[in-house]
Amino acid sequence: MNSAIKHNYPIELNELPPSWAVAQVGDLVVEIRSGKASGRHSLEPPGFVHLRPMNITREGRIDLSDVRYAPEELIDEFPKVQKGDVIFNNTNSRELIGKTSSIDISADWSYSNHMTILRFAPSLSYRFMAHQLHYLWMTGYFRNLSKQHVNQASVSIRTISETVLLVIPPSQEQHRIVDEIETQFSRLAASRASLESSKRKAAAYRQSVLRSAVSGKLVANEAELARRELRPFEPASVLLQKIKRNLHIRATGSKAEPTFWDAQAPKGATNNDEPLPEGWAWALVGDIGEVRLGRQRSPKHHTGPHLRPYLRVANVFEDRIDTSDVKSMNFTPEEYEVYHVRHGDILLNEGQSLELVGRPALFRGEVPNVCFQNTLIRVRTGEGIDPEFALIVFRHYFHSKKFQRIARWSTNIAHLGLKRFAAMRFPLPPVAEQKRIVAEVKRLLSIISVQEQTINSLIQRGITLRRSILAKAFGGRLIPQDPSEGSGKDLLAEIEVLLRDKPGDSTKRRAKTITPKVSSAMPRRTRLPIYDALMSAGGRLTAAELFEQCGFDDQTVDEFYEGLKAELELGRIRESRNKDASETEDANLSYIEIAA
Repeated sequence: MNSAIKHNYPIELNELPPSWAVAQVGDLVVEIRSGKASGRHSLEPPGFVHLRPMNITREGRIDLSDVRYAPEELIDEFPKVQKGDVIFNNTNSRELIGKTSSIDISADWSYSNHMTILRFAPSLSYRFMAHQLHYLWMTGYFRNLSKQHVNQASVSIRTISETVLLVIPPSQEQHRIVDEIETQFSRLAASRASLESSKRKAAAYRQSVLRSAVSGKLVANEAELARRELRPFEPASVLLQKIKRNLHIRATGSKAEPTFWDAQAPKGATNNDEPLPEGWAWALVGDIGEVRLGRQRSPKHHTGPHLRPYLRVANVFEDRIDTSDVKSMNFTPEEYEVYHVRHGDILLNEGQSLELVGRPALFRGEVPNVCFQNTLIRVRTGEGIDPEFALIVFRHYFHSKKFQRIARWSTNIAHLGLKRFAAMRFPLPPVAEQKRIVAEVKRLLSIISVQEQTINSLIQRGITLRRSILAKAFGGRLIPQDPSEGSGKDLLAEIEVLLRDKPGDSTKRRAKTITPKVSSAMPRRTRLPIYDALMSAGGRLTAAELFEQCGFDDQTVDEFYEGLKAELELGRIRESRNKDASETEDANLSYIEIAA
């Protein structure tokens, strides 16, 4: 008991109702075992469901929206869940370690080695136990109890069995508590669904604002205003020619490394373009300014006399530069002139997951003397192009999935492509109209942001209420006790009898613990070098499996991409397509394998 309390156990054991008891998990379970890893997965049937950490939500529910299927022919080699099991996430980030749910249906599902199944004695409510373990996760208990590895945390079966304490009310009271928890949770779920609907509407309104802004439907048209006010105005077609001419002079008159415009100027917009308001003109992204990829990351640049901060994918969010983790590498003075980022530059994710490719942000001087990596594209707009307006266009393209449509896949990373991006059409209004659009978009989006902050605050309040309900439930304060229902101590005595090895044996049997062998095709997830991870997995994995095998995550996708590129350039690994795919495999699936 002292060990559990030492790790910030959140339940005040001295204040429990007199009829309750406390016991270690190992004294309550008939069986406890971890699952088995699978080196082969598919996104669709045939195959059997292989539960992984992401299949348990933060609310403690099973979620199959992102499920993986293991090959049907291997079904007899994997442990299965049963209705009434409690499933515990034993390996994850420190924040998510210990998420718990219950198996409420009969299903032929298996589970990964990052999950542990607990089968409690039949006289215990498995839902009561699942809610209690998930409550411990919500309080951060398992974060404190876990063992920290390079890029993950874990809680062993022994720790669960011998350290974790659970409170034990009488059996009938457990069921009454569960009923009350789920009644109150259902109300919170209805409220949450309404808030999420409002959140989706706010997001849709944001997209509508951006769409109206780039199609000339948000503010008064400059050509119409000029006629009404009897004054001249400069149409965007004239502005575009000036910008092109200035860019050409800047490029040819400079000794700097050639820009994209010098290397391959894109052709002009076609006659098939959608009609624009009067005074607007279709340009190409390559027409409106300098478009450039950043400098490639390389071990030789990790040290040197000119170390400078640089921005990468992990720093560029939508309209926001995150400076919490800015790395450095060597840029010579000449390289700095080419790759530095200045106030007003726009940065876009060049290499990312498909849904995030092209995510743009305007640099507003958040980091002084900073450069950028080649996982980003920099747009430096020409004179007469408001960078805030260009950002609006790129945010519209990001949300309308235009960036996704031009992206190309390479080793599980979507690439926007410098040339494809520079050849995208760009709707260009006159300068004065650009400024009015920027002002109106800022006004409307600020209103949406306030609405979203209110919604998020209410969602967070709901999460707090869930935790409060569970705190009352496991402190004996959610429902009244009924003396006629017996006591938790009597219940523990019954369980002790059940768990004896042999009838009549006075020695209590410890809960059966089973630790299955982990497949050699999927070792424990740690940060491994790409080549070593591939070798240990038998020499061939999909890019997604290799990404997970090495221990990378969404925040380190550019490191994975650079490491993969380096290994491909060295010739130690190669990419292949699954031309001889079986019925359970995707024939277009990309594999990474050791080069012969």
